[in-house]
Amino acid sequence: MVKGIFDVTELVSRARSLGVDAQPNHVFRLHDSCCCGPHPAAASAFPAAWLAGLVDASARQPIKGGARQPIKGGARQSIKGGARQGIKGGASSAVRAVAPAGPTSGAIWTGTGATPSVIVLDTGAPVNPPGAATALSTPWIVNFNAYPSGNQTKLPAQTADDGDQDDDGFLDEAGGHGGFIAGLIHRFAEGTPITLIRVLDTLNGGLIAEDALSAALGAAIGELDEHQKGFITMSFGGTTWDTPNVLALAVSDAQKAGAVVIASAGNDATCEPQYPAALPNVVSVGAIGPDGPAEFTNYGPWVRCCAPGVDMVSTFFSHNFDAGPGMDGDPDDFKGWAMWSGTSFAVPMVAAGLLRDMAHHGRTAKQAVEAVIDAPHLGRIPGLGTVVNI
Repeated sequence: MVKGIFDVTELVSRARSLGVDAQPNHVFRLHDSCCCGPHPAAASAFPAAWLAGLVDASARQPIKGGARQPIKGGARQSIKGGARQGIKGGASSAVRAVAPAGPTSGAIWTGTGATPSVIVLDTGAPVNPPGAATALSTPWIVNFNAYPSGNQTKLPAQTADDGDQDDDGFLDEAGGHGGFIAGLIHRFAEGTPITLIRVLDTLNGGLIAEDALSAALGAAIGELDEHQKGFITMSFGGTTWDTPNVLALAVSDAQKAGAVVIASAGNDATCEPQYPAALPNVVSVGAIGPDGPAEFTNYGPWVRCCAPGVDMVSTFFSHNFDAGPGMDGDPDDFKGWAMWSGTSFAVPMVAAGLLRDMAHHGRTAKQAVEAVIDAPHLGRIPGLGTVVNI
């Protein structure tokens, strides 16, 4: 211990030795790497022909022909092993894209009955920065909230996300992350009420402390429909010093209240458990692409299912951000759509698959999980769990 600087683990250990129920206040954002055996992407047992029968083509190839949207002046960094959750290198890894040519699901909820809600804990509802040529409209996001007052730590005062939190003209690393996720849910499960609760900033890949996230989960419970419970999604996470008991209790409370909690496994090509994804009964989600497991996806027995997460196309800003330090050309001139890869974006695909099952078969959220993810006859990839059919 250095004078004036506390070693948190030593402090917690001493408190526990005195009978105090103590733990560190873990911070979630990064996904650390480790060496833990062959990655599922290295296996040859999952040819594209096999996967094609499980995943809808409009999910596998959001852009006609499966081609990337050309980037003027130079390519941006793609996400591979060791990459941050949907983020790499200090600049956003989202690239501009055209509107998807493939079909969408269409409205899945009909009639006057209550529909399940999806609560997205993320970066907040997207709005175009001041000076944008066109207004960004997302009427399918029925509500969005600031982080619960009184618990806000290192988060901006605004509730919305304009992609440029520090007003430097550049697109932030996590700018548009929450809106992108909400857009995927809308695209594949149209008509679902979506609430964005802002728990992350858009700089440095987002940052949320365990106590703050636990409070946000409490707020999410209050937003869920009283008659038809739905889903809470968290597309972020990280490793912890020990079991995050405070977060585990908050997740358990949400589950007892009727919510299905879905969380991303992470993008570090590691089998080391990540939280909140590895908590009990959470639907933990890895990523696959058109040819099988994504090279970046985390994996292991704690990963419950997988879904498309490579080159996903969804709603984004309509704004010409500055190119950013060291960037050639103008890759950040967005026209309302972007393409992004990561387990973050496999999460909304799982949510959409569960919602569509609920709509088609009249199941509850928990019954849909049993049918779509846990049923023993479903196709599975070792280390990535059930392949969710979108």
